[in-house]
Amino acid sequence: MQIAKITTELPASQNLDEIYQSMAMKQALLKRKSGIEYERITPYVLCRDFLVDVYTFSKAKRDFGIYGMAFEGSKYQPDQDGLPVLLRFPNKKAKHSFLEHLPILFELERMNYILRSEILEAGELELVAVGEPKWITSCLMVSLYTFLLRALCYDFHSNTADWKWILEFQKLKGTDPTYAASISACTWERILTNLALLRTDDFCGFNSKTDETRVIHHNSGFISVFGYHSELSQSSVRKNAHWKVMQKQGIATYTK
Repeated sequence: MQIAKITTELPASQNLDEIYQSMAMKQALLKRKSGIEYERITPYVLCRDFLVDVYTFSKAKRDFGIYGMAFEGSKYQPDQDGLPVLLRFPNKKAKHSFLEHLPILFELERMNYILRSEILEAGELELVAVGEPKWITSCLMVSLYTFLLRALCYDFHSNTADWKWILEFQKLKGTDPTYAASISACTWERILTNLALLRTDDFCGFNSKTDETRVIHHNSGFISVFGYHSELSQSSVRKNAHWKVMQKQGIATYTK
C-alpha cells in the first residue's frame, strides 16, 4: 500500500459542536495536489454532514458556517476529480476492521460500475480513501460514501460482500447501526444494487444558494432522505427534491 503525503494550512484542531457518535472515526476532506500528495482542506469531523456541506455550498459559490465549521465556498473548491477522504481511526481495532471489511466497499463499487476506491496509508491510525468521481455526483452519494467508510470500522461478521451485509450491520449496537436500521431492507437492496438512483439531476435537494444552512445541513444527507436521525425535520425533508424523487420511484423512506 502506498503512503500518502498530506499537508495542511489549517490549525491542528478546531472546536466543532458535534453530536455523539459510537464509532469515533473522524474524517476530513482532502484535495489532490499531485500523485499521492494531498492537502487537507477541512478539520477532522465526526459529523459527516459537514463534509457534504463543503461540496454542496461550494457548488453554489457560497460561504457557510455552522456549529463551528466554516468553509469559503465562494473562493475555494473541494476536489472535483474524485472524493479523497482522510480517515483517523480511534484505535488499531477500528482500522483493522475497516481493512478487513474493504471487500464490501469494493464489491459495491464493482456491482455499480464504479472504479475501485484507492486506499493509501497515512499514519499508524490514518488511511486515505479516494473515491472516483461518481461518488461526488450528488450530496446523497457523498453522504453514503462517508457513511460506508465509518460503517466498515465496526466489528461485525458477514458471510457475504453483496448488499446483504447491511442486514448484519443493522443488528449491532451503536449510532450508525441505528441509522441503518431506520431504513428498510427493501430500500437498502434497491439503493445498494443500483446506486444510479442517487445520481440525481441536482446535486442538492434544496436550493443551496438561498435556503437556510441549518435546513440543508440537517435534512439533505442519505440518512435524512431515507431514514431517521434525531436532528432531522420531517417537514423539511418533505420539501427536499431528492426525497420527492424517491417517492416517485416508489422507494420506501422513513419520512412519509
